[in-house]
Amino acid sequence: MMLNTTIISLGALAILLIIRFTPIWDSVLSSGTYKSVDFGKLKNPKTPNWVLVCPEGYCPEAKNHRTAPIFDRSATDLTKVLKEVILSEGNANVREDNGTRFDLVIRTPVLRWPDLITIEVIELPDNQSSIAIYSRSIYGRSDLGANGKRVKRWLDKLKSS
Repeated sequence: MMLNTTIISLGALAILLIIRFTPIWDSVLSSGTYKSVDFGKLKNPKTPNWVLVCPEGYCPEAKNHRTAPIFDRSATDLTKVLKEVILSEGNANVREDNGTRFDLVIRTPVLRWPDLITIEVIELPDNQSSIAIYSRSIYGRSDLGANGKRVKRWLDKLKSS
C-alpha cells in the first residue's frame, strides 16, 4: 500500500513538473483580462501584494510606496531605456504600448506567477521626466515583496544609466 502511495505521489509530481515547464502552466496561471489603470483615480488595494511609485501629486487618491524620482532626460529617452531594462530581464510580455505608457505581464522566474505592471513616463519641463509605476500580483494576498524589489531594481538601473 505504501509503495502504491509513493508511486502515485511521484507520478503526480512528474505531471506537475511536465506541466510547469510547458506553455500549459501559463494558461493554468492566466494573467486574466486587461483593465487599464488611470493613475489619477487609482485607489490602494486592500491586499499588500502591490507597489505604487508616482511623482508627487500624480496619484492623488492613492498612497505611494515611494515618490518617483525626476530624471534629467526626455520622456522618450527614459521610456526607451526603461523598456530595455525590463525586456533584458526576460519573462516580460507587453500587453499594450502607447509610446510612453505601457502595460506588461511579468512572470516570476521559478513558479511563473503572473504580475501586472502599468507604467507611464511623464514629460516634465526642461527636458526632464518622471515615472508612475503600479505593479501588482494577480494571485495571492502577499507577494513576499516581489513587486517592490522589482520596481526598486528598475529605478536603481534607471538612475545609474
